[in-house]
Order: sequence, then structure tokens, then C-alpha cells
Amino acid sequence: GEQQIADHVQLFENGRHLIAFSISGEGQGGDLFLLQLNTDLERVALDQLLNDDPPTNDMFMVSNDNGVGIGTFEPGVGHQILALDSDYELKDTVTIGGGEAVHANGASGVYVDDRIHLLAPITLAPATNDRFIHLEIGGDWELLDSEVVMRGNGELGMVSALTFLPEYRLFVAHYTDGMEDTGGDITRLIFDEDWNLLDQRVVLEGVWSRPKSLLVNDRFYLCADGGEAVRLHVYELTDPL
Repeated sequence: GEQQIADHVQLFENGRHLIAFSISGEGQGGDLFLLQLNTDLERVALDQLLNDDPPTNDMFMVSNDNGVGIGTFEPGVGHQILALDSDYELKDTVTIGGGEAVHANGASGVYVDDRIHLLAPITLAPATNDRFIHLEIGGDWELLDSEVVMRGNGELGMVSALTFLPEYRLFVAHYTDGMEDTGGDITRLIFDEDWNLLDQRVVLEGVWSRPKSLLVNDRFYLCADGGEAVRLHVYELTDPL
């Protein structure tokens, strides 16, 4: 239509590209859509999941054995999960967070060993966030556990890239420096399978935001948004430590 897309997330499975994207809508914002494309990038379906339900920016999307979950921000709580079945039809809406599990958007998730692991900041307010929280989520999107796994001094920003390396049993996360709302350096975090922090290092200097990562065979892909450019790094996967 005539609307500009605000944010999007993408997932590929079962021969389909699934792209959830947000537009501002007519009111306070956010209309959320799910676009399905085949491997020839031809449209299979386009469905509206939310209508004028703010805010829907900086979503995450992850699949498990029951379908796909799309997480939209629930301010002061955490995320509203739109749970889709294997046919990508909306079957349930679940809210996760609250209490000691309060978190913000700019998060990322991955499905490992019958559990969804979500890594999220406490806030995305610039120069404010001092913690990353790990949430363990069950197959029906119920919150099982949460713990703080990283502390900083207000410099922790969007942690929108999370990938599991099955050969090494490691979680690899990337976040952007949060001192400015335009972004900053991209830093890599490596956790063991019990979420103990093993390594922390800057891998991309400059003003970058919204990092994303993907493992394909023995290659690890990392990209980040630089406003007028997108940087893509490709790594041959050897011992990540």
C-alpha cells in the first residue's frame, strides 16, 4: 500500500521465507503483517496479524516444534508472543515477562533442545541499559526461568543477533553499543550451554545497529545496519574461542 515499513524480521523454513513486518497504521501504530514467499520469491500469502496495536517495532521471530512465535514489545512487561501453528495461522497470544523477568524489545531467540532461549535487554533507552537477561521458554511459550547473564554500565544496546553453534554447544550473541540511539560498535558475546559468559569482544567499530546472525553449514554470517549501508561479515567456522 502507501505505508512505509518500520521494522521486519525474517525466518526461512519448510521452503518458505517468512517475513513479519510492521507499519505505523492509522492510530498510534502498529499494524503487523506476515508475508510468505516461496524459494522463487513469489508471494504465497500476506496476512495481517495485528491492527493498530502499538508498539510492534524491533520484533523477534523463532520457530519450534509447534510452529512459529513472533514477539512484539509489551512495555513494562516484556513481549507479546503471537503463536502460529505449523500452517502459520495465529492460534494463541501469550505474554512473557514481568517481575524479575521484565525486559525490552531489541531481543533475539533461538530454539535448542526443546527450549526457546531468548536474550533481551532491560531497556533500549540510550546510555541506560546495564543488563541482558536470558529467558528460557517452553514449547507453548510459557516462561520457565529467567536470569541476568550480562551486566554493564549503561552501554548495552540492542542484542538482536543470537545463534547456537551445535558442534561447540555455544550460544553466540551480538549487540550494539547503546550509548547513542543511532547505534555504536558491534560486540560479540559467547556463552556456554549453561549461559556462562566465556568471551566478549568488539568485532565491528563505528555507528551500527540491529545486528543479525545466521549459521549455514560451517559459515557464520553477521550483518548490521549502518543507516545508509549494511555491513555483512562471513566467517569460516573454526574454534570460536
